[in-house]
Amino acid sequence: MVIGLLPAALLLFYIYKMDRIEKEPKGLLIGLFFLGVGATIPTIIVEVLLSILNNGIFFGSFTNDYEYLAVDGRVYLYEFVNNFFGIALVEEGFKWLFMFLLTRKNKNFNCLFDGVVYAAFVSLGFAAAENVMYVFTGGLVTGMLRMITAVPAHCAFSVVMGYFYGKWFISRNAGALEKNLYQNRVIVTAPRGFGAGKYLLLSLIVPMAIHGFYDFCCTFTSYSWVYWFLLFLLLIFLYIVCFRTVYVLSKKDAYITYLCMEKVLERYPDTAGYLCRMPEHIVFFMPQVIQASIMNREPHGVKITANNMYYAHPLPVTKPKPAPQPVYPQPQPMQYAQPVNRPQPQPMQYAQPVNRPQAQPIQYAQPVNRPPAQPVKYAQPMNRPQAQPVQYAQPMNRPPAQPMQYTQPMNGAQSQPMQYAQPGPAAGQAPYTTQPGNLEPVGGYRRLGGTPTVSLPDQNQNPYHTQQ
Repeated sequence: MVIGLLPAALLLFYIYKMDRIEKEPKGLLIGLFFLGVGATIPTIIVEVLLSILNNGIFFGSFTNDYEYLAVDGRVYLYEFVNNFFGIALVEEGFKWLFMFLLTRKNKNFNCLFDGVVYAAFVSLGFAAAENVMYVFTGGLVTGMLRMITAVPAHCAFSVVMGYFYGKWFISRNAGALEKNLYQNRVIVTAPRGFGAGKYLLLSLIVPMAIHGFYDFCCTFTSYSWVYWFLLFLLLIFLYIVCFRTVYVLSKKDAYITYLCMEKVLERYPDTAGYLCRMPEHIVFFMPQVIQASIMNREPHGVKITANNMYYAHPLPVTKPKPAPQPVYPQPQPMQYAQPVNRPQPQPMQYAQPVNRPQAQPIQYAQPVNRPPAQPVKYAQPMNRPQAQPVQYAQPMNRPPAQPMQYTQPMNGAQSQPMQYAQPGPAAGQAPYTTQPGNLEPVGGYRRLGGTPTVSLPDQNQNPYHTQQ
């Protein structure tokens, strides 16, 4: 039982951890797993009926088992039909049907990677149940062999199925958005859709083809080593496809709403302004988790604008946690500091005397052998010429000075002495005489008081005449 369930459990844990944006509800995942387990029952019934029909058509024996003795063209055709349509189509068809019925209208289907998660849980539930049956019928060796072949192969089939299933869901919603834009006269061209049916068909056909080729190679491994080699290459290819696709889709995972708008904006760039103001009745086809973010016009922190047509990976939608109650610290008893263990003072160790070299006596410099001083030789007196006596200049022979002869007076009229005009008395006034004892100028004031005697000019005389 452990050998049959362990590989499926490990792969389911890996797929669940790679869903990084928004974890799917555990109840939904458990339901998908048990739907995969339950899909084994109708699968066995349909496979037995198709095997009987196939044997009757090719070999004329309507039995469940038919052994052929030689491998020819009819055997290859029989195994091709039996493996591709009698086994692979039936198994992948039931897994795809149960996944489609349970998730196509589920509100939790809101990310591209969710399709891979749903397909993996259904497919690995089917693989776990099938592996347990093979362990009980074939033994432990069969279980160990299927642990590295069949169970990882079923996981790879589911990854391919989930990838195309998610692309179908995006294309369907983008087509519905385009149709509503046309009905609201935002666009004038008739809606053309985005090929949703193509992706839905590929989500069933591609994993069925890979599964059929895997079973076809397993059927003929006992006849030729070539099929072992083809099976080995197919398993390596399935491992690479499985883990590489899971890693890339997890890295580029985004909400389906953003991817739908991206498809519409690539075809109709002028609708960006309307998409930012979409009313609630326009997005009825989208999951309820995304509707709230579109109504706020800022889906998870990324605003939809005409210049921002593709949106970064948003953060997961989480319910706000209640505010924690304040926890007040309990008063702790005061702990007094312990006395510090200080080292005991060490006695002072004095420095040892330094061994200094003995002072050497001063050696004075020896006197310099200088030559004896030579006597000073004074300069000889110069032969200067004798000073000549001064010869004074002889007096000049000047003529004797002649006596000055004064000029005789000119014979002219004899100059008369100047006669000054005497002041006359005013009219009707007696002339006054100056007394020696009381001198007073004419027209002046008395020296010691009294009234001055003023001589007025004659009225007959020229008033402008000036007396000398």
